Amino acid sequence: MDLGTMYLAGQDRLRLYGAPGQDRFDFMWDILLEQSMGVILVLNHTSVDSLADLDHFLRALEERTRGRHLPMVIGITHTDLQPGRPLFMYRDYLRRRDRAHAHAALVAMTAQLEMVERYPKVASSSLH
Repeated sequence: MDLGTMYLAGQDRLRLYGAPGQDRFDFMWDILLEQSMGVILVLNHTSVDSLADLDHFLRALEERTRGRHLPMVIGITHTDLQPGRPLFMYRDYLRRRDRAHAHAALVAMTAQLEMVERYPKVASSSLH
């Protein structure tokens, strides 16, 4: 498990916990989700079937949160290594699966843009 802390204005801070994605570590997911206020799911675009990975993790999260709605942002990594694979496939998948996930990603992006505009020094700081 990884831990990062982002210091915000005043005494505020944001703690980020990272858990491995392999199923053999899924017991950690339950522990972290208990106290989580949101989820950032990071997918590897070079995976053989990244949409199946997305589906697997979304189902696991739904099962573990037992109906508790957590805001979620989905990040896609390694896009430069698969330039021929379109990114819109994730958007289309989420639209078909559940519009709430796509909505949460847009809300999170809007919040991030507002933070950059209001607090440029804080937003540009790195994790400590």
